[in-house]
Amino acid sequence: LPNNLRYEIMLRVHNDDVHTYDEVTDAFYARSKGVFGNSLEEAKEKTRDVDIKGQVVVWRSKDGEGLWEAVHGYKWFKGANGLHTSLLSRPMIDAEERSEALTSYLTSLCSSSIPFSSILIGALTTPTPPVAPP
Repeated sequence: LPNNLRYEIMLRVHNDDVHTYDEVTDAFYARSKGVFGNSLEEAKEKTRDVDIKGQVVVWRSKDGEGLWEAVHGYKWFKGANGLHTSLLSRPMIDAEERSEALTSYLTSLCSSSIPFSSILIGALTTPTPPVAPP
């Protein structure tokens, strides 16, 4: 791809209430024979991350390369194993990270100031009247 069109793609596996710890570990480890190269210990570590953090990035492209690996990884985790899986672009991840940072910041402000939390709750829950088109 031309330099101005390069982007990063990430393959992420999410936690669910359907699969056991061993099933997730087996999916990570079995896939190691293909694209991702996980040892059994790495597969167990990724499974722990999914369990504790709710998700784990299992693969990311380098400069927009590797779409084939992303698609095959998605098919492996989602199709063959039924795991909750997503393909994300770097802008999507950036937006999530900004959202998480804002949520963390607002949480810290609310925990330190009851008046601020009241104002914020009011601002977020008070409906605004629709604006008439010009």
